[in-house]
Amino acid sequence: MTVSTSRPSMKTLSKPTLHCTTRARCAVRIRASSPGMVSMFWLLATFAYLLGSLSFAILLSRLSGSPDPRASGSGNAGATNMLRLAGKKLAILTLLGDLCKGLIPVVLAGASGLAPSQQGWIGVCAVLGHLFPLYFRFRGGKGVATAAGVLLGLYPPAAALAIAAWLLTLYLTRTSSLAAL
Repeated sequence: MTVSTSRPSMKTLSKPTLHCTTRARCAVRIRASSPGMVSMFWLLATFAYLLGSLSFAILLSRLSGSPDPRASGSGNAGATNMLRLAGKKLAILTLLGDLCKGLIPVVLAGASGLAPSQQGWIGVCAVLGHLFPLYFRFRGGKGVATAAGVLLGLYPPAAALAIAAWLLTLYLTRTSSLAAL
């Protein structure tokens, strides 16, 4: 397999270049669709959904004796509502927990050799777990922090840009739900 280390010029950008032999491409394609990789994908997708189903807002509110965030405040099981109901410490813990449950499955998917598109689907499973948690009667949060964790695992510069846009919108409008859009 040959790998090009030089940057292409503007003339070569319009022409397709072959960076590896056809045989190497076939070997990668066969490896990515092997039964072991398919099993790994479904195992990680299930893990991501189940991890995403853990609602740190609900768990922390139960442990601390705070009101259930689904029944109080805005009714959302997320960090902003936890800030209103239980204070900064539990809100930060909720935010970090929700961020990690998007980040961890994507990092594990990347470490196991899954393709970037498959890593993205693993992240979608984590966000769906947050939105529709199995353990809490399918009533979850908005998935903003979990999606930020997924983006952080897939492409950190995009996550930094999204978080900066969220912070700027929050600063200008003082409305967390508007910043989440």
